[in-house]
Amino acid sequence: MVAIVVAILVAIMVKSASEQPVLAYASIEGEDVLLRPVLATDADAAYPLIHERPEVLDWLVWQGPDTVDVLRDAYGQWIKSSDNGHDYQFAVIETRTGAFAGTICLRFVDHPFVGDIGYWLGRPFWGSGLMTEAVFLVGHLAVSRLAAKKLFAEVFLGNDRSCRVLEKNGYERSADSHPRVIEGRPDREEWAYELARERYLELADGRAGRIETTVRLAP
Repeated sequence: MVAIVVAILVAIMVKSASEQPVLAYASIEGEDVLLRPVLATDADAAYPLIHERPEVLDWLVWQGPDTVDVLRDAYGQWIKSSDNGHDYQFAVIETRTGAFAGTICLRFVDHPFVGDIGYWLGRPFWGSGLMTEAVFLVGHLAVSRLAAKKLFAEVFLGNDRSCRVLEKNGYERSADSHPRVIEGRPDREEWAYELARERYLELADGRAGRIETTVRLAP
């Protein structure tokens, strides 16, 4: 009986994931930030920003690339798809200079219509407001084009910069959130933050008109 119930739930999840719009391409530009699909050629700019950079890696589950070729392979496909959903990875570009500054991911795998975001920003770009805007832009894409009902992010305890980025975008610590140990990082615990679709739309009112979005949906 248990096996039958599990099979039904999985089938519902797969069906729900397939009903959510799927991106074939997307770029979103705000005032200071352009988000576009990450490219293998971004590895050359990204590598010195993240390789053996504890100020960045200490706050990620990922321990970073050993070589630039590893990063090229990782960036060679900006969409990772499965029957249970899709994972999109965007380059964060500083529009003033055209410089690659970091990445931001939007993931729906195993939780259709609920977007999980994750991001990192190279230290030279800290304090510039780029990631605060990038989080807003990816939220706009998730809500306006991918029918997201909620967005969430998980942040290691002590990562005050990331907490501020989320809070500036209206994210709040989940009411039932408790610090939990991360698989692969027993030295770390994290909090969960979330933002409901309705709250995003309320906070974004008046800003959407200043966003340039180019989107192609998969057939």
